[in-house]
Amino acid sequence: MSFPIKFCVLLTCYSLLLSILQAFPGHKGPVSCLTFRKGSSELFSGSYDRSIKIWNVEDRAYMNTLFGHQSEVLTIDCLWQERVLAVGRDRSMQLFKV
Repeated sequence: MSFPIKFCVLLTCYSLLLSILQAFPGHKGPVSCLTFRKGSSELFSGSYDRSIKIWNVEDRAYMNTLFGHQSEVLTIDCLWQERVLAVGRDRSMQLFKV
């Protein structure tokens, strides 16, 4: 069963209480993957809307959007401090300098 999605919200939850601490609206499709940059409060979210958004979880703020895939973003990995690797359903890997 599928439901129409008008917008998606990335949520930060406290696992024991299961209450929403912060919502990060912005993606126009389902969020497919998340990763933190090691040693920082930067969170990367990949989506079926073909974009990667960068969030600062500590400040609870949107930082930037990365584009490059022609199809859904399937997975993201932070390789080192300034590089992010994303794999898409379009059978490509995109390496971003951020």
